[in-house]
Amino acid sequence: MVVWLRIVVFGAGAIGSLFGALLAEHGHLVTLVGNRQHMERIEEEGLRVETVSGCGRTVPVATALGGVDWGGVELLLLTTKAYDVVRAARQLRGVLPAGVPVICLQNGVGVEEMVGRELGSNPVLRGVTWQASEFLAPGRIRHTATGKTLVGPPKNHPSHLGFVTRLVKVFSDAGLPTEYVENVERHVWVKTAINAAINPLGAIMGVRNGELLGVEGVESTIDNIVGECVDVAARVGVELDRGAVSRQVVRTIRDTADNKNSMLQDIERGKRTEIDFINGAVCGLGEKFGVPTPLNRLLLQLVKKIEVRGKNRHKKI
Repeated sequence: MVVWLRIVVFGAGAIGSLFGALLAEHGHLVTLVGNRQHMERIEEEGLRVETVSGCGRTVPVATALGGVDWGGVELLLLTTKAYDVVRAARQLRGVLPAGVPVICLQNGVGVEEMVGRELGSNPVLRGVTWQASEFLAPGRIRHTATGKTLVGPPKNHPSHLGFVTRLVKVFSDAGLPTEYVENVERHVWVKTAINAAINPLGAIMGVRNGELLGVEGVESTIDNIVGECVDVAARVGVELDRGAVSRQVVRTIRDTADNKNSMLQDIERGKRTEIDFINGAVCGLGEKFGVPTPLNRLLLQLVKKIEVRGKNRHKKI
């Protein structure tokens, strides 16, 4: 017998809306919490989910504009940007019942620890997803890539490990292939290294992923960026194979050739990026442990400059 979950997606942008749509289509009682304009359009017309081929469908899904039954929530999917997790967790502290699991699906390093400090009475799980989504307009997203979602154990509440098994089935049955992994930190670092190479380069050049490989010398640059990430990861106890990760970066670029990475999407919308939690985190830990990270630092500084320019451009519009 299928038992539907009551799920709140908090921070329903591109990826949160995608997860919410697929879970709602499978019958779960999903409520999206996000940008008011996005939520209003979903309330009026449903959530339009398009594919890279141009096909699409409209998914009816509830939003927080109609109210949230916090007392009945069984799972919270936290999909805000990494820089917003602390603010979001503090908002949730007053309404989310104790014991309700929280899954963090952000890019970058360390977000689950920050959330765990704010929501100590809730099991906090770290997830890494290879699903990709592009925010097109309020009420419209494009599902640009499919892939596995990996979920680690709730380290602050080990007794809730059984829920993770149920969660894996719930997500997988809804078209979100999911696996439990004991050492989720390794997967966080692999994705961080991949993001550190692809996202700022795409954002700086203003191109979709596939165009990166047409730039002379980009593969050696990618390898050097990854090398810095691998060296830093080793100092925090996570061993990665530099060559394997560099090859995965190139495969990811080819597999997602038509994608605009999330950092480029943020720049184009005049929003803050997650650079501080990707390349910035690598630099910060590198400084702490005495590991040089000149390429990651250069990318961090360049994206910060472009962020300011993007915000100023949108203010004038």
